[in-house]
Amino acid sequence: LAAPYTKHITAIQQAINWIRKTAEIPDEGAHLRNSAARLVNELTSVRSALRQFTPVARCRHCDGAGCDRCFTSGFETRAIREFRGKEA
Repeated sequence: LAAPYTKHITAIQQAINWIRKTAEIPDEGAHLRNSAARLVNELTSVRSALRQFTPVARCRHCDGAGCDRCFTSGFETRAIREFRGKEA
């Protein structure tokens, strides 16, 4: 279940790296340079959110069937585990 999340988290990191690198190039990064920090910050926020919503395990309470504790998804995310602690 985590593979699509990991794939997109990696793609966002690649975009962040590209923005940082391109902003340093005198001609090519001229227009990007002024907004690079803002873009990197926003992409970093999106990357962090996707990490929090990445499935980490089948829900312990419904065994994947979907319940209120897992928001009917059948799995627990990092966010659910952190919010509810070990009793998630």
